[in-house]
This record gives sequence, C-alpha cells and structure tokens, in this order.
Amino acid sequence: MRNMISRVITLILIVINFTAIAQNASRYSASYISDSVVDIYDELEGRSYHLVIKSDYAPELSDYTIIYNDSSFYLISNTSSEIFRSENNELSHFGSDIQHYALQHSPYIFVDTTLFSFGGYGFWTTKNILRTWDNDEGWLPVIFPESSKVLKSSHGACLHYSQSILYIVGGSLTSDKNALTDIAVPFLQKVNLLNREVEIERLPIDINLDKLIYRTGDSLIVRSDNEIFLYQISLNTALNLEPTEKYYKALKQDALFLEGTSFYSPSRAVRYSFDDFFLISGIKDPVSLTLEIIVGFVILLFIVLIIIVIKRRDKTEIVSFKDDTIQCGKNTVLLKSNEAEIMRLFAYDRTLTSEAIARALPEHISDSHRNRMKLELINSLNQKIADISGQTEVDAITKRKDVRDSRMSVYSIREDITIEGK
Repeated sequence: MRNMISRVITLILIVINFTAIAQNASRYSASYISDSVVDIYDELEGRSYHLVIKSDYAPELSDYTIIYNDSSFYLISNTSSEIFRSENNELSHFGSDIQHYALQHSPYIFVDTTLFSFGGYGFWTTKNILRTWDNDEGWLPVIFPESSKVLKSSHGACLHYSQSILYIVGGSLTSDKNALTDIAVPFLQKVNLLNREVEIERLPIDINLDKLIYRTGDSLIVRSDNEIFLYQISLNTALNLEPTEKYYKALKQDALFLEGTSFYSPSRAVRYSFDDFFLISGIKDPVSLTLEIIVGFVILLFIVLIIIVIKRRDKTEIVSFKDDTIQCGKNTVLLKSNEAEIMRLFAYDRTLTSEAIARALPEHISDSHRNRMKLELINSLNQKIADISGQTEVDAITKRKDVRDSRMSVYSIREDITIEGK
C-alpha cells in the first residue's frame, strides 16, 4: 500500500514538473532596461546582452521568439511578419509590423543562415506552409514540385535538421468539429531541401512543443500520456525512459536547460549527464507473444468481416474528385470550372466558410449574384454526386452555422469523398 501511494505521488509530481519545464525551459529571456534598450539574458551562460533598438517603435517583447544564430540574436514576431536582428549591439527591424495573427505557434529553425518556419495557427485554422525569411520580402513560401506529397497542417511542431532533411515532428491541428479544440498531428514529415520531396510517416507517440522537455543530438525527450520517452527522430522510434531519484531532486531546485548532451541547473551551476537522470527501460509499449497472437487474430477476423460486408453491399464504389471530374466506379461526370474550383478548395480544408467559397467566384459580379451563384453551384455539386453514386437522400456538401459566429455559415464535405489534385 505504501509503495502504491508513493507511486501515485510520484506520478502527480511528474505531471506538475513536466508542465513547468515545458513552459520555462527557454534559454533566452528579454526585458527593457530603457525605452530603447533591450536586455537579453542567457540562462546557460549567466550573462546579459544590451541591445539598442534601431526602429520607430519598441516591440512588445512577450510577442517574440528569441533565437541565436551566427553571432546574432533574432526576435521573431508571433503575431506579424517582422524580425529584429542584432548586429554590433543594435537591433535592426525587418519586415512588416502589421498584426495579422495568422501564423501563431509556428516553430522556427535555422539551416545554416536560412531561417525556416512551418505551419501556424490563426483565425481558427491551421496552416501547412513551409516558409523562409527574406529581409526585403518577409516570409516566402517554399515551392514544391508537382510530384511531391502535400505537407500536413500543424502548429507547435518540433523542427530538426540533419543531412539535407528538415524534420517536422508532430504538432497540433485545429479540429474540424470544434474550431476551439486542438487534436494531435500523428505524423513525422521529412522534407528533402535538395529536391523538395516530402516523405510522411506515422509517429509512435504524440509530440509537440508543449510536450517537449529537452533536445539532445537528433533525439527529443518528451512527455506523453504521463510517461517520458526518448524519441529518436531519424529512426522514428520511441524508447521509454525511467527517471532517477537525482532527476526528481533536480526538479525541486529549478528548471533545467540542455547544453549538448548534459543538463544544466543555472541557479546551482550544476551539470548532469543523461545517465544521471534517465534509464532506458525498453521500446514503447512492449507486448508479449501471446498478446501479439490475440491482437493479430482479432485484426485478421476484422479484415475478413470487412471483406464480406463489402462484397454484400450493393453500392461499393467510392466517390472521388480528380482532374476536374467526379468519379464513382466506372461512372464519370465532368464539372464546370467553378464547381471544380470549389472542390479544390475542399482539398485543402474539408470545412469552408461561406466567404472562402464566394472568393472562388468572379469578382466583377454583385454580392447578391455571387451568393445566388454560390448556392446554385453547391446544389449542382450535390446533385451530380448524388446522381453518380446513387445516394440521393444524403447531401455530399452540407451547410451549418459557424460555431464561432452564428451570423456566418460554413460548408462541409462528406469525409468518405476523396479529393485529389490540390
């Protein structure tokens, strides 16, 4: 009983302390010492850098992410397309300070001297755009070849670079059902920066910046389901880590910061090795041979049942959109240009606002004509999908009130309809 109580208390401490670390383990912090002078404090080195702002205004420091690269500090705005870069103890301003809030929670990484950013959240949507920074043009999208896979949208992903590959690890995504709720992005996305080709794999655990505790080499130490894992990026594997007593003692002292392969406690000037804190206890979720057999048998039985059900169904074909046509089995119908454009919009987001659909229509027509044309196109698409699939009683595209603003409407397309050709 005593051991059980001890384990429960330990688990509670893990959750509390993990949250504290995830929020406080930033190496750099910034504050004003005058109207035009910023103090950037380095927790690891225990020293301050005084930088004079060469700009018409003083930025709100809490809205910026601080990165150090190539002997310069970069203050990257989380709410606009602007950057402050240090040189010769001065902070110079680049980009636009217009607040658009469209790319919040975007992770950043330097590849040599090129700054990359991916995804981001804004206006209840999550983006899938990989960007590079240009001092004159601001954020510029990376252009991918037609042969490349399309990146999955996410915000708060972990970025890593090694041997020409940019790794986008996990992150979060705005739920289609509830725009105020995030769901995990269960993918490792690998971008080859030489040929711009994309590979996508499933993650063994959920990972995002809020779950990240430390970085070490090409691995991430993350918390997931109240456990600690060593996630090996290049291998896409997760190993269970068992915290030691020294780890819990260090947590009580202060936040810990990573330097190479060692951990650093700034207030006590103490360094710890990886082995001081963690023991590798094995591969995530190991199962016995017996359990594997049972699970395998259940999966096989499920597959057989699915095959039987599919064969007995009268209508087996899947409705799909490709090359401006709707296909179902051997049946094909060609869409009008405006109808095809709306379907391509659904390829990026299966729930669209009324305004997004309206923007796909001609600009020279009146608002009333555009609204009427929008409804006619939606009705036409529903009718064509119903005719080709035989599902006459179910609309493929449905309309409902926007949960964020009841005065607005959103349109959603059925999940079983596949869409190609973004």
